[in-house]
Amino acid sequence: GQVVMICGEEGLGKSHLLENFLNSLAPDSAEVMRLYGAPHARGNVLHPIISNWQRQSGIDSSDSTRVKLEKLQRRLGQLGSSDPDDLALIATLLSIPPGEHAKRSRPSPATLKTRTLNLLVSQIIRRCLEQPIVVVFEDLQWLDTSSLDFLSLLMQKSPQLPLMIIGSHRPQFNPRRPDEAGTRVIELGYLDPEGCLYIAGRRKN
Repeated sequence: GQVVMICGEEGLGKSHLLENFLNSLAPDSAEVMRLYGAPHARGNVLHPIISNWQRQSGIDSSDSTRVKLEKLQRRLGQLGSSDPDDLALIATLLSIPPGEHAKRSRPSPATLKTRTLNLLVSQIIRRCLEQPIVVVFEDLQWLDTSSLDFLSLLMQKSPQLPLMIIGSHRPQFNPRRPDEAGTRVIELGYLDPEGCLYIAGRRKN
């Protein structure tokens, strides 16, 4: 596994660098999972992960509860899971009433969070067994605490997996890196005058 952090001020080309890398990947060589931080969603628990599950499951806000559960169950089946407990956990995460799939005993919020994070990470690990995965976290500075916990747990599991984790963030943000030695940091800075002249010269040519 590899972990790469791209650090730079707004507008310096973090997203451009990411796009160039992702476009350089050979077709079907890896699955790409993109998670986006956003300032307006910073207070929403696991918002980037929830949004990703909704997109991948094809869930629309206008769908009925039954249709949402069917779509979620179909997506879990594609990922190799038929466990009703998994369906109940993900449904709860997506604010979908799990109905008959819910356990009668209600775990504490801390236990529920731990189970959910472990399930989310285990799903990625399971997919890694089929093909390499690139997980991209854009704008880490806007992630909520639980999403950062998810990232930290995934990083802990990544060394022995065909998994690449890429995160982008502004300099004011200090990401938690469990394995400092195994993390590559790319720091983007402003061009000096010589660099500006070089770029200008290339554009003229």
